[in-house]
Amino acid sequence: ATLKADQHTAGSATETAYVKVYVDGVLSKDIALPETATEITLASGLTQAEHTIKVIKRTSGYYTLAELSKIQLDTGSEIRQTQKYYERKMLFIGDNLTIGYGSMVTNANVAAGSVPKYSTAIEDSTISYAGLTADYFGAENMTIGLAGGRGIVKNNGGSTTHTAPRFFEYLDYRAKRDVAYDHTQYDPDVVVINLGNYDENAGVSAEDFRFRCRNFIRQVRAAYPNAKIVYAYGFCANSYAATIQDVIAELNNAGDRDIYYTALTSISAAEKGVSGHPTKEAHVARSKQLIAAVEKITGWTGANTAGNPVASGLDTSYEPME
Repeated sequence: ATLKADQHTAGSATETAYVKVYVDGVLSKDIALPETATEITLASGLTQAEHTIKVIKRTSGYYTLAELSKIQLDTGSEIRQTQKYYERKMLFIGDNLTIGYGSMVTNANVAAGSVPKYSTAIEDSTISYAGLTADYFGAENMTIGLAGGRGIVKNNGGSTTHTAPRFFEYLDYRAKRDVAYDHTQYDPDVVVINLGNYDENAGVSAEDFRFRCRNFIRQVRAAYPNAKIVYAYGFCANSYAATIQDVIAELNNAGDRDIYYTALTSISAAEKGVSGHPTKEAHVARSKQLIAAVEKITGWTGANTAGNPVASGLDTSYEPME
């Protein structure tokens, strides 16, 4: 296949796009994409049989974009319309936590004082609490999130530009801010919201947050009228817990009974990795809490537990493959 990365700061070692390649459901490669179109072998030496190859960009679009321009096959091979489809669909809306900022750092790194500086090399959305939860349920996963400490009212540092209510409405708020996203193209069964972490850092009052949070949930509901909405909160901030629950109770009493709140345990010092962001183990632990809530709300059970750290234990030996 021919792939390339579009990096916002060319030549920066911290802004490389990475893709993970799965062959027949098993992770095969973790590839750092070059900035020029390059032919990359996704799979080789396969038996003469039907195989499934999945390519996932694990790094967020805030720093890098990726382009797949051509697929080449060996002589005699062909691409068939995949028969796989997802009976379950999930959507996650959030900030750095949800996109997996620094998620490959472990508790052992923290304990040893060897937490590296942030780079996309240690960012993996597939092992964030969102990626793990969707994978556990065998659900299609779409994530709407923007790095840079985004909030509902204010971002980290107090700015009010590029907040969640704004980036929620665009296909690519970072690179193509003039292209609106058509929410009818995706019909999730469950929408998970995890926002408020950076509003707290910016000193937003509970009353201001209450007003904007209510409006944002209504905005999400307008986009996805059939979904169950789960507000998962407490991972890295908890000052708005009562406020969010009051807003949800108000909306429930007004007739929307499919909005729920689930508390996530606050991050501990041992789980604070890059710039205080959650470690790999922290994501696994909160994913288990979210899974329990979603199971209760939907009646779903695990559909893809093989190899998922939530079900089988964390693989702390994972490193990017050359």
